[in-house]
Amino acid sequence: MIFWPLAVSSWGKEELAAMNNVIESGFFSMGQLTKKFEEDFAVWAGTKYALMVNSGSSANLIAVSGLRYVRDEETVKLHTNLPEVIVPAVSWSTTFFPFFQNRYKLVFIDVDKNTFNIDVDKIESAITKSTVGICAVNLLGSPANWDKIKQIAATHNLWTFEDNCESMGATLNKQKTGTFGDVGTFSFFFSHHICTMEGGMIVCDDEQLYLAMRSLRAHGWSREIGDSDTFRGEQRGSAWEENFRFYLPGYNVRPIEMSAAVGLEQLKKFNSLLDLRKKNADFLLARLQEIQTDWQLQRQNGQSAWFTFGFTNRNLESGNERRHKLIKLMDSHGIESRPIVAGDFTRNPVYKYLDAEISGDLNGASLIHDSGFMVGNHHLDLSDQINTLCRLLIESEQ
Repeated sequence: MIFWPLAVSSWGKEELAAMNNVIESGFFSMGQLTKKFEEDFAVWAGTKYALMVNSGSSANLIAVSGLRYVRDEETVKLHTNLPEVIVPAVSWSTTFFPFFQNRYKLVFIDVDKNTFNIDVDKIESAITKSTVGICAVNLLGSPANWDKIKQIAATHNLWTFEDNCESMGATLNKQKTGTFGDVGTFSFFFSHHICTMEGGMIVCDDEQLYLAMRSLRAHGWSREIGDSDTFRGEQRGSAWEENFRFYLPGYNVRPIEMSAAVGLEQLKKFNSLLDLRKKNADFLLARLQEIQTDWQLQRQNGQSAWFTFGFTNRNLESGNERRHKLIKLMDSHGIESRPIVAGDFTRNPVYKYLDAEISGDLNGASLIHDSGFMVGNHHLDLSDQINTLCRLLIESEQ
């Protein structure tokens, strides 16, 4: 039996020392280390602004809430027809929930069966007079087709939201993912490219959006906005008053200093962590070329960051049966696996609670839901594990 978990730790003595320094300082809430991590991350991403929060899910919540108050405040207030956002049918739950929570209607469209990302050929047919934005996800490390998405958005005057929580370090045309949308989000959960315990980041170049998100992150107050005569169209009070004056219906999703301290150390070693993930992917791609199987690895668009390895089986009649057999084989050999994100999200029980509709067929999402699975990728050499997996792929089809 081999050992191949879905996630492993990328921490070393540097991260532990950074945490101990915070503990010894006695200051634990969001402070100077958070500010430093935001500054360094903005430099790494090549954006004007970066805002740290306590998770990738919170990053999505604050980013969508920021769009709601900066781009769509009057539209949402009308109450008649909810503003619509086009979303891919395959992603994580908290890609979608912030839109519902901010009173948008979700319009689900299919994903490409090869890249698993939003099917750009189906976006325009889903656009209506109520459409205000497009949400696209760079799934499992692979960039979506942002050239086409941005072209469509510009043509129809729509904003773009980029969920990059699984794809830190991926690039398209030499540009980092997470920086294509009007706002982009990152996650630093345990299994992701860098880990800060929990944690997330939002990046953008729009100052007004950034300031609104800063307010929304911490209670909706203006304490961190800086010296200006007005904020959100309101006259500012004295410095004493502004410490407890609220402008937006915000949250408390502030990060802690220990997470920022760890993030600073993880960012230093990020390139080496990503290189090792890519080496595993290169080895897997080479091995797959040597075998005959209906199992197909997710196809790269641009340069993938290879968060995980996602597979689907192209035999429509027996793909689901083969997946059941393969999962049992992998379990018996110590290989952990899971569904691809949440499968076709419209087939989850929670769908009935959402303001949502489906545009067109969801054949690509159904393929992923019925026959797809994924295994972990790490910053460790997985050659032995990959060799075993390839043998099991063949065995599952016999």
